Amino acid sequence: MARRISSDRERGNGAGIVEFSDDAIVGTTLDGMITSWNAGAERLYGYTAREVIGRWPIAITIPEDALPEILERVGRGERVDHYETVGVRKNGRRINMSVTVSPIRNAEGRVVGASSIARDITHHKEAEAAIRER
Repeated sequence: MARRISSDRERGNGAGIVEFSDDAIVGTTLDGMITSWNAGAERLYGYTAREVIGRWPIAITIPEDALPEILERVGRGERVDHYETVGVRKNGRRINMSVTVSPIRNAEGRVVGASSIARDITHHKEAEAAIRER
């Protein structure tokens, strides 16, 4: 009983960390349907959770041309670290992002989904470009 209470508490703490993270944290099925969308994702992409959960617009978070390879790798249990790409916000504005995609496993260890953590690196890329232009 104490172990279950501790586990429930840890899940609650984890949920709080995800919800209040500045990074966009998105959960998907292996075929790309969005299952979770935190407040950081709302700020980064401009879509509310209500607009995307249960739908298949995973291309919002990962470019369509890279999606098959990334989902295949995650399906094999691999993690894709710090993939730099350009995303598009709901308002059409392009953003430079660093994305890490990791497998989500069930209790038996089978990969059942993917989580992506994305960070806006637009200002970083602009600063790099300004330094190169000097």
